[in-house]
Amino acid sequence: MAKNQNIETSHKGESLEIILAAKNADGTPLVDAADQTVTLTIGRTQRGKKILSFNKTPEIVIFNADASEWLIKIPESKLAGLQQDKVYHYNIWTHKESQEPYLQAYGRLKRLPSIEID
Repeated sequence: MAKNQNIETSHKGESLEIILAAKNADGTPLVDAADQTVTLTIGRTQRGKKILSFNKTPEIVIFNADASEWLIKIPESKLAGLQQDKVYHYNIWTHKESQEPYLQAYGRLKRLPSIEID
């Protein structure tokens, strides 16, 4: 079952980092993690047109195949189109060529104002 998690600690001017521990539908870790494609999509609504989509290195890399964990790290330069204080929706899918995509996580994403230190 997909995990609903809102991301409300992402500041404009910073990269976005998410660690995904991918699971099978029964809740067990993916045993064939290295053969999966992970896709992150961001849009203004949950099911609407996607503004951004990432599914390749260097933004998404597997860092622990045994635990089926991926690091999703999107640099600020690729998030520049997202406005601060606006709510966006994201979905994270896993997909193996011979299977249907499986929704791993979803939720709201809000880019907070930049932090300025005087």
